Amino acid sequence: MDQKQKTEEGFSYTYSAKENQAFRREVEEIQARYETKHPDEDALEQLRRLDRKAKGASTAVSLTLGIVGILVFGTGMSICLVGNQYLPGVLVGILGILLMGAAYPAKRILEKKGKEKYGPKILELSRDLLENKR
Repeated sequence: MDQKQKTEEGFSYTYSAKENQAFRREVEEIQARYETKHPDEDALEQLRRLDRKAKGASTAVSLTLGIVGILVFGTGMSICLVGNQYLPGVLVGILGILLMGAAYPAKRILEKKGKEKYGPKILELSRDLLENKR
């Protein structure tokens, strides 16, 4: 008898506009995070990301070599001036100079590899963006 009464009465549903608005707002915020606003902005952001990838490794390696070279050179100078050991200090200083000197060629070599790896995709995206802007 209980089941008959429930089916005869129907379902009970309470509606609250405030709860529905909060729910809808939350769902729209999550949806906005995952969808692209404008196709040109997405392609431009992808172009920027590829450009950073092409240059990023070369910049990081050259900065690391330069900074380590400066520190090694400074250590060599300290050995000479404070320790009064000229031969080891000069050798350590020369090693630091070589490391600093290797920073620029390493940057050029790694940039060339980055251009070879990411260049075609960057050119394709930039051509597409320029053609769509006209």
